Amino acid sequence: MGLGAPLQPRTDRLQDRDVDAVSGGPLDLPYLQMKGRAMIERRFDPSFRLELAAKDARLVSDRREGTRHYYSVDSDALAELREYFESFWEDALAAFKEATEKGETDEPANE
Repeated sequence: MGLGAPLQPRTDRLQDRDVDAVSGGPLDLPYLQMKGRAMIERRFDPSFRLELAAKDARLVSDRREGTRHYYSVDSDALAELREYFESFWEDALAAFKEATEKGETDEPANE
């Protein structure tokens, strides 16, 4: 796989015919139809509350007082996440540097 392959637009995107293929079958679910159509139209609206996603990822904690919710950032979890992303980019950039120094490209070799 070339270096830029993950960054190139995919040509095998979901199409109307794919969603239509499951219509009337055991996988014909309203959720699949709704999400499939949204993907075809390139609409990626969030379908969940962001604070719940952060809570699920254990980046925040919450407490309730009556009808109010109070959220607190978990600084240890956030530091761990930051460390992960920093190491991810260090590794990715090191691999990119190594590939370019070897002269690897996305272009197919002429045979």
